[in-house]
Amino acid sequence: MADIDFSAWHGSDAMSQAVNSADPAATLNEICAGKRAGDPELESSHALPHHYPGKGPNADGVRNAEARFNQTEGLSNKPEAKAHLDNHMKQIQAADKK
Repeated sequence: MADIDFSAWHGSDAMSQAVNSADPAATLNEICAGKRAGDPELESSHALPHHYPGKGPNADGVRNAEARFNQTEGLSNKPEAKAHLDNHMKQIQAADKK
C-alpha cells in the first residue's frame, strides 16, 4: 500500500505530467480510477485522476474524484472505479485518525 500523499492537489498538473510521460497510457492508468472507451494514450480515455505519477493516492485528489464521481459520464468501469476510490478513502480516513 502506497503512502497517502497529503500535498496540494492540482488534477490538471497530474494529467499533464501523465500525458507528457514516456508511457502516457500506463501513467494515465496509474493516476486515474475511471476508464472510458478510446485510445488509452489519450487523456480523454481516462477520468477521475487522484494520484500524481509515481506517488500514492492524493488525499484531496481522492476527495475530489469522489465528489465528481456521479457527474462523470462515459465510464466503462464504474463499479471498479467507485470501489477503487472508496478503498483509498478508507486509507485516508485511517491516516487522518492517527
